[in-house]
Amino acid sequence: MMGETRKRPKVLRWFVLWIVFSALAAVSALVVSPILLTAKLAEAGEVVIDPTTRFAADSGDYFGLETDDGTFSCTVRPDSGEERELPVSEGHGRHRMRETTFTAWFSGSATVTCERRAELILPSVYQWDRAIGVAPGVLLGLGGASLLFGFFRLWQRSRRAGA
Repeated sequence: MMGETRKRPKVLRWFVLWIVFSALAAVSALVVSPILLTAKLAEAGEVVIDPTTRFAADSGDYFGLETDDGTFSCTVRPDSGEERELPVSEGHGRHRMRETTFTAWFSGSATVTCERRAELILPSVYQWDRAIGVAPGVLLGLGGASLLFGFFRLWQRSRRAGA
């Protein structure tokens, strides 16, 4: 038995792979979250409507209006489609800015005119939020699945060793 090399147990390989995968999932989630936070804090996708501005959207896209200046309405006039008046109101308490989300009923460009100062949140912000907002959940879900798989493999090996 002197010339034989001892094989490493498979459970050790699975355990190492499990730790590496879990660490990658956690690091990825930690990297993606600040990107999302930075994008939200930069507010790159908000335009002040003073008193009129133009933007483009496709039918079904989300866009938002927000204000801290009371309750009033904004008129959206698409180049092709029906004109609509949309209600805008401020929030209450410490955070007075309140965002109201709408779904575009038109495709193409539109002009927004508001009675008072408001901000337009462009459709690109909502598309970015949808795309990037899913990533941390997926990564954390994969990490959780990896954790369960690792425990299952350890349980399976311990049962075999005990039998």
